[in-house]
Amino acid sequence: MRSNLHQLTTKIVSLSKSGFITTARKLFDEMPHKDSITWNAMLSSYSQLGLHTDALSLFHLMRYTNTKPDHFTFTSTLNACSGLGSFRNGTKVHGLIIAFGYQCYLPVNNSIIDMYGKCLDPYSARKAFEEMGESIRNEVTWCSLLYAYANSGQFNIAFETFYEMPKRVLVAWNIMITGFAQNGEVEMCIQLLKEMRESLCCFPDEWTFSSLMNACTESSDYAYGCTVHGFIIKIGWSSAMEVKNSILSFYAKLCCMDVAIKEFESVGLLSQVSWNAMIDGYIKMGNIIDAFNVFQRAPMKNVISWTSMIAGYARNGEGEQALNLFVQMVRSCVCPDEFTFGAILHACSSLAVLGFGKMVHGCVIRYGFQAYVYVGNGLVNMYAKCGDIKRSSYAFNEILEKDLVSWNAMLFGFGMHGLSTQALQIYDEMVAHGMKPDKVSFIGLLMTCSHAGLINKGRLFFDMMSSLYGLTYEIDHVACMVDMLGRAGYLVEAKELSSKYSKKDTVEAKSSSYEALLGACSIHGDVRMGVSVRDDLQHSVDSQKDMGYVLLSNLCCASGQWKEAEIVRKAMVDQGVKKMPGYSWIEVKNKVTVFVAEPTGRKDEYAILTRKVERLLGTGCLKLYVLENWECNIEQVTDETYCCTEAVVLEHMVGFHSVTVEIHWTDQIRFLSSDKWQPKPKRLLGTLTLQHWRQSMSWPERGAFFVDKIVRLNGLKWTIPFKLVGTMKFGIRTGSGGANNMPLGQLAFVGLEDFLILKRIHECYLGCLLKLVLGYNCPHYFHPRCPMS
Repeated sequence: MRSNLHQLTTKIVSLSKSGFITTARKLFDEMPHKDSITWNAMLSSYSQLGLHTDALSLFHLMRYTNTKPDHFTFTSTLNACSGLGSFRNGTKVHGLIIAFGYQCYLPVNNSIIDMYGKCLDPYSARKAFEEMGESIRNEVTWCSLLYAYANSGQFNIAFETFYEMPKRVLVAWNIMITGFAQNGEVEMCIQLLKEMRESLCCFPDEWTFSSLMNACTESSDYAYGCTVHGFIIKIGWSSAMEVKNSILSFYAKLCCMDVAIKEFESVGLLSQVSWNAMIDGYIKMGNIIDAFNVFQRAPMKNVISWTSMIAGYARNGEGEQALNLFVQMVRSCVCPDEFTFGAILHACSSLAVLGFGKMVHGCVIRYGFQAYVYVGNGLVNMYAKCGDIKRSSYAFNEILEKDLVSWNAMLFGFGMHGLSTQALQIYDEMVAHGMKPDKVSFIGLLMTCSHAGLINKGRLFFDMMSSLYGLTYEIDHVACMVDMLGRAGYLVEAKELSSKYSKKDTVEAKSSSYEALLGACSIHGDVRMGVSVRDDLQHSVDSQKDMGYVLLSNLCCASGQWKEAEIVRKAMVDQGVKKMPGYSWIEVKNKVTVFVAEPTGRKDEYAILTRKVERLLGTGCLKLYVLENWECNIEQVTDETYCCTEAVVLEHMVGFHSVTVEIHWTDQIRFLSSDKWQPKPKRLLGTLTLQHWRQSMSWPERGAFFVDKIVRLNGLKWTIPFKLVGTMKFGIRTGSGGANNMPLGQLAFVGLEDFLILKRIHECYLGCLLKLVLGYNCPHYFHPRCPMS
């Protein structure tokens, strides 16, 4: 039996070394008898392959079976704790080592010091080092302690330990150089290299030069990088794979892609690091197409390759591509890591696709990353921007060790949803937990106070920034204060504040604060103050920003200064600046449909659609209802100024239907109710569950769903048991301006096959086949104007 046990153990080791770890584990589980050697073989296999979680699970199973561990067991287990950075498990294993009396074994002690060093606890590493005694310490012991100090950034103590070493071996030199390289301290790395060469005790190897190039990469020092590169070529280490990859990464990170391509093509055998460096370089330049081409050419793609591309798409406004790539990654059986989930959650946030975000959350739980603070922060931000503040709060509460980013994300979430009480409560809890608010925290606080009209609170927080926390004011802080005071009608104080902090600011800073003030003047109809602000804004407006031009033009129109308005518009054309069109989007059954606030289409398509709609009206499948007329005072109608005085909804007469619709918009869209502009959240208007019944049309007790009511009930689901689900008054502007250029209309929801939505009175969607646009200035008839999908 003993011989058979030895043969099976040898086979487990052989299978593991060949990469068949699953088969090795299956053989291990099927063994009727196991001794400590068998357990150690399986433990060591997991540890050497980097499967540290499996190694720890196996160690717990070994303890459960009452198999006595030995010093080999503890060495492999400590290596697993080091790989995971698990301080808690490491200290437990250290306690077991003392209990079983294995603290006198040199490999075990070295593993203990290494574990504490990788868990960023150099003090415990030093204590274990001192308990060993000088007689049994070797070079590995000293290097492990040196790494503990260098890894935690305590370079002063690391230097003392380095010069205390009986013999400074090459590994010790590399540890010191690598430590400084990770902090971008190129000069210290070069100084250490000079000392190494002068000592004549050892000579640099590929890891030394790789660390030197990495130092240049971290510091983004092109001059030093070229110098080190030339030195590497001179002494003949440029062909080493590690050195080649570090050189390639250096040029790619600094966006010197011409040089990077030459280095890439000169590499004989390309490693995964080489391909990833090129992908990362193109992404940093914003060249997603070339990055994807390199990604497709890569023979092997690891999690870093996939994550780099997903993050690149997300950062460059290609959120849908990021989602598609994530699905491909999962289908390719590549296990995502915390950085992958952070990138894909950012894409979900930018697109406000709640359904896909929930699916990603399920993947987070499945892969076991829900405890990672980086992923938790992404979930908080994603749910908040997708309008589900309740789930955002749940995700926040599930983060065990919250950092400042966690608190700021939740603060912004409550603020953008208009929940000022909860936002201020989060701030109080953050301070109570010992977190020091930063500049981002105060932007969230000032934004919350602005939307909630908490003027005194806002003033208090603004003063607290400098007096209590010593923070300097930036563009966004001043703009938030100006916006808050302007909304409340304190225009004089807002102007004084804007002038005070804009004297030494850049053009961008001045235009931001003046735009906020000019918008407030438009809200309160203060033409005199607006003209004064306009004069200041003309000297500071950014020539490539549309908002300043539009605000100036609208104010000129409001004050009857048509020539001045024309001059501003002409300057806008001369500078090549165009108003960004507003657009909104909805997600129905995991499909996103975008509505753009500008008319499109051709006359021949309009004619086809007219006939189709007439046929639908003739069969009774569509009925039109004029629900309400409201007038819009527009003194001058231009090509960009539309007005429609009719609210129209469509009724679908067939079947029972229920669908959930979520409405999103961009910053170019504003809402009007009761002749006043309403504050709006950043992304999600609300969530409605619509049901279509076969019964006569009637309105719910709440009446029509006006925008101000929806905003107050943001995030709630309403189930409306009526065939026709009313309308919402709203005004949309394609830029940022006054009422004279804002096309007005109504938003209607009706269950119609999958969905039917009228977004902007100019266009509506009929299933997936028709797009209809109501004619301009047509108060009493329905006129289709939009092309088919």
